[in-house]
Amino acid sequence: MKTRKLHDLTVSKVGMGCMAFSHGYGQIPTEQYSIEAIRNGYEHGCTFFDTAEVYSPGLSGIGHNELIVGKALKEQMCMKKLIAILMMLCLLCGAAMAETASRILIAYVSRAGENYNVGTADPNSASAAYAGYIEKGNTQIVAETIAELTGGDLYQITTVEPYPDDYASMLTRAQEELDSDARPKLAGELPKLDDYDIIMIGYPIWHAATPRPVLTFLESCDLSGKKLIPFNTHEGSGQSGTVSEIEASAPNAEMLEGIAIQGKVAQEDDSRTRELLTEWLGELKLIP
Repeated sequence: MKTRKLHDLTVSKVGMGCMAFSHGYGQIPTEQYSIEAIRNGYEHGCTFFDTAEVYSPGLSGIGHNELIVGKALKEQMCMKKLIAILMMLCLLCGAAMAETASRILIAYVSRAGENYNVGTADPNSASAAYAGYIEKGNTQIVAETIAELTGGDLYQITTVEPYPDDYASMLTRAQEELDSDARPKLAGELPKLDDYDIIMIGYPIWHAATPRPVLTFLESCDLSGKKLIPFNTHEGSGQSGTVSEIEASAPNAEMLEGIAIQGKVAQEDDSRTRELLTEWLGELKLIP
């Protein structure tokens, strides 16, 4: 609707005469009808309403017409102001959240192939009695769920020389690396940690210890001032003393409480995995 200026006011060029809602043109409509008619005019762009104190039934009940107009427009104007206020608050809150929200990197070591106590056993495997093949590693499942819950970015730590698919060969290599306190060479580029405030580091338990590629990663990064949060999968050993290894490899980071989730639970019970992670992340105040 077109508008015009009345001194400092901008109003619609078409006005709405409201006298008839109180007197002057035959039968006076009900108050509800009058209010709905005025609101309909407002919703169609009319902001210029003609009312007066003397517009009243039989010229008595002074102010009747003004009250009707006031009732009709009070809710509309209050709602308009409320919407404007809420939009402004949303913008301000969004800006504040963007400014203060923690930026999270979820870095993890995980291995598919043959794993202990999960998957489908290969009868020809030497480990068939206690291990089976899985398409996605237990720790990767946990990492991806954390990313979904927090909005964090994922980074998989991989080595130049991949680990064997069969469980027995993997254990042999992991033990050799542990005995020599090796730092396997990592594949690919390291992430730009300047983009993150929190580093979540995930891994399985190998021979009751931290996989050596995790230590390579930590010792290759400048974690000064970062918050470091470990999470791991296991089949009965919990964190197995790995937290102290991680602290030693990242002495300048602030260590926060980690979590250990059984690999079989991660692999086979998504609901329970999410429940555990949601409770933990809530305690860390990373999610509401």
